Amino acid sequence: MLGFALISCPPSFSRSRNDIFINGFGLFTSAAGVKIAWWIDPAGAALISVVLIFLWGQTCTTNFQLLAGIAAPEEFRQLVIYKAMTYSSEIVAIDSVASYHAGPNLIVEVDIVMKPETPLWAAHDLSQSLQGEHHCRRCC
Repeated sequence: MLGFALISCPPSFSRSRNDIFINGFGLFTSAAGVKIAWWIDPAGAALISVVLIFLWGQTCTTNFQLLAGIAAPEEFRQLVIYKAMTYSSEIVAIDSVASYHAGPNLIVEVDIVMKPETPLWAAHDLSQSLQGEHHCRRCC
């Protein structure tokens, strides 16, 4: 069995998006409240509150799914299978692949099949080199 992790960057995009929305829309409704009608400013504040509750609810749901161990995307799983199969000619087949999130990390377990006459030390060395090859870090 082979496992490796893929570390993702912290989601700073959602914070920036929220800040831009709050500041831009808040400035607009404040100015409109002074120039057009008094009720626009408090209505804008209420709308900002509702939108932020919705956006942070989505962020919480996504993070909870990652912490709960949601499965990795199928495209990623297929890429892992391809990389493992093309890593060495000694690998005959892939028995099973499991890939799931553990927080921001992706944990991957690959069961490889080799020829029965392959010595244990050779199978061990190949699996260790495959594991070392696939420890990676994803950057923003």
